[in-house]
Amino acid sequence: YLYASLNIVAASLVLVSLYSNFNLSSALIQASWITISVVGISRIFLLTTAIRFTDEEKSLLANKLPGATKLAARRFIDAGRWLDAPEGTMLMREGQTHGMLIYLASGEAEASLAGQHLGTIPAGSFLGEMTVLENTPASATVTITRPARYLRVEAADLKRLIARDQDFRAQLEYALGHDTRMKLLAANARLSERMADRRASGGS
Repeated sequence: YLYASLNIVAASLVLVSLYSNFNLSSALIQASWITISVVGISRIFLLTTAIRFTDEEKSLLANKLPGATKLAARRFIDAGRWLDAPEGTMLMREGQTHGMLIYLASGEAEASLAGQHLGTIPAGSFLGEMTVLENTPASATVTITRPARYLRVEAADLKRLIARDQDFRAQLEYALGHDTRMKLLAANARLSERMADRRASGGS
C-alpha cells in the first residue's frame, strides 16, 4: 500500500507542476503511473479481503508471526504442508541436513543427542529454526512422543518467499531467533539443575 500510494502522490505532484508548462508526453507517463498504482492498490485490497485462515493457522500466526500481513502469512502457510505424525516418528536426525522448517502445532516431541535426552519440545515450537536458512546439519535428533500435527516448509520455498518480502523476512528471522533463545535458556536451566544435583549428591 505504501509504495503504490507514494507513486500516486509523486505522479500527482508532477502533473500539478505541468500546469504552468504542459508537456503531453510527461502528463501521459504520470497518468499511467497513477493508473498502475490504483490498480495495484485495488488488487492488494481484493486479495487481502478474500484471504481466510483456519483455526490452526490463526494459532500459528498469533503465536509466531503476529505482525505479518495477511498476504505474507497466506504465502508462508501455502508454501508448506500440514502433516500428521504418530508417536515414534523421527522428524530430524542429528548430523543430517534436512532443509526444512517445522512448526509443531499440536502434540509433543523429544530432542536427544547421542541417545541422551536433551529436552521436551512442546506444541507451538519451531523445529529446524537454527539450520533451515543456513542449510547446516541438525544439532539434535527430534522424535515425536505424542501424536502431533505440524506444518513443514522446505528451505528452498522459504528462501524464495523471504527473498521477495523483506518485511516478512525480518519478522520470520525474529521468530526463529526467539525460539532459539528460548531453547538455549531451557538447556542452560537443565544443565544448572544437573550440576546442582551432582554437587548435592557429592556433598551427601
